[in-house]
Parts: sequence; C-alpha cells; structure tokens
Amino acid sequence: MKLDMIKNCALKFWDWFSHGGVWMSVFCVYALVVAIMNFGGLMSPYQITEVNIALGWLLTVVFIFNCGYYFALGWGKKLYSKKAENIIFYSIIAFILLLLCYVVYLCIPDLVSQLRLKAGPDVPHHTLLMNAIMFAFIIYFFIYLIINIPFIVAHFVYQKYCETFAVVEKSYLKLFFTFLSAMLIISTLFLLIFSDKSQFKFCDYLILLSNIFDIFVLVNYAYGFKVGKQIVWKPLFGVYLILNPILYLSASEHFLYMSRIQLIGESFVALVVGVLLFVGFFYVMYRYAFTKDIYADEIVKIEEQEV
Repeated sequence: MKLDMIKNCALKFWDWFSHGGVWMSVFCVYALVVAIMNFGGLMSPYQITEVNIALGWLLTVVFIFNCGYYFALGWGKKLYSKKAENIIFYSIIAFILLLLCYVVYLCIPDLVSQLRLKAGPDVPHHTLLMNAIMFAFIIYFFIYLIINIPFIVAHFVYQKYCETFAVVEKSYLKLFFTFLSAMLIISTLFLLIFSDKSQFKFCDYLILLSNIFDIFVLVNYAYGFKVGKQIVWKPLFGVYLILNPILYLSASEHFLYMSRIQLIGESFVALVVGVLLFVGFFYVMYRYAFTKDIYADEIVKIEEQEV
C-alpha cells in the first residue's frame, strides 16, 4: 500500500515536472538568484566607471528577458512572437560573447604576470600573451556556456511549443514593469534594513512611500487594474509630478549614497538611464490618469452624458 502511494506520488511529480514543472523551478531559482545579486550589488562597494554601469543595465535587460523565457515555458504563456524571440535570443548571445571578450581582456594582464613568474624571463612576451588569451578564453567560455545552458535550451523549446501557448496581451509591459516593481521592492527593503535611519530626513521616508506608489501604478497599468475613479488620479498626477523631483533634490546624502541615486550626478550613463526611467514612469502615470488605456468605459460614459 505504501509502495503504491509512493509510486503514485512519484508519477504525479514526474507529470508535473515534465509538463512545465522543470521550467517553473528554473524560473523560481533564477528569480531568486537575480534578487540576491541585486541585493548584494546594493550592499557591496561599487566602482564608478561608465562601462560597469552600462554593463549593469544591459545585464538587467538580459535578466528580464531570461525571466520571461522561463516564465513562458513554466506556465505555458506566449510572451514573444517567433520572430521577436529570435531577435531577442541572438541579441543576448551577441551580448554574452562581447561580455566574454571584455572579461578576458580584463584578466589578461594579471594572467600574463603569473605566467611570467612561472616561465622565467627567457620566454617571449607575445608567447605568454597568446597563452594567456587562449587559457582565459577557454576557461571563461565554458563557465559562460554552463551558466547559459538553461537559456539556450529555453530558446529551442520555446520555438517548438510557443504556438500552443496562451497569448499574453501587453506582454512586454507586464514583463518589464513586474521586474522593475520587484527591484523597487528589493531596494526599498534594503534601505529600510541596512541604512542608518538616524541620518534620514523626513523627505527620505516620503521617497520610500513614493516607491510603493510607483509599484502600485506600474502594476495597475501593466495588468489593467482599476483602482477608484480615474478623476481621482488626475490631481494625483499633478501633485506627484511636482513633489517627486523636490523630494529627490532634498534627500539626505546618506540616502542618495545607499540607494545609488548619487550615481546620476557622477556618471553620464547613470544620468541617461535615470532620466529615461523618470520620464517613462511619469508617462505611464499620465496614461493611467488621462487616457482610455485602462478607464475606457468611464470616458465613454462621460462622453455619452455630455452628448
């Protein structure tokens, strides 16, 4: 009897695992790793270089699309068309190869120095350089290959089965806004847990509250949720548009440092990304408060009453 129960449980588990369960597991593990990396990035001392900041944001985009792959396969959702998915896949592969070359380039000087100590002064420099390049490229190639095996497999599985999946409306908005909301939650928790609150100003706490408001608006717009009447959101948009920049300009130095917002004043790449994010969010809130994107039925009723 017990053997039959164990066998039935094992069969049910295998059925779940083989019909999306494996990709659900990959999605959960990958999302957890990305969250830990984001948390660790906030805690570690950072080096301000334009290349590092640009790579960080490009990696964030890669993480978003990878999460989309694993979610789509795990829950049977069609997030990308076949053509768009091919463009995304080969763009990420190109980025990974460029990143591989960059990492190899960074480690070459130290590796040549180590080889010089072992080989002695008689070995020509160009020989050591070629050996260092080949050794570093092979090692990092296999490391990157192992890390990206789930992503590569996901591409081919998605291409094969995506036509059988349920189509998701506004999939890119949902993907990006959900990811940004998760990152906002992580950064807000980090600031609440690890910051020295004795150095906080009152406006710093208001910024943390505004983060919650940001998450609320992003999720509502992406998923088409209606909260209250649209007429309420119109004055809120005006207040937020005026108040939000004032809060950030008045924030304490400790808050700006811990939240990495001060990078905007130290890096051109960070400034561009920060401006794009601010403008993008204000545009989303404008669409939520003033257009028919979410509250189409209310606007239609108002127009009928005026007629």
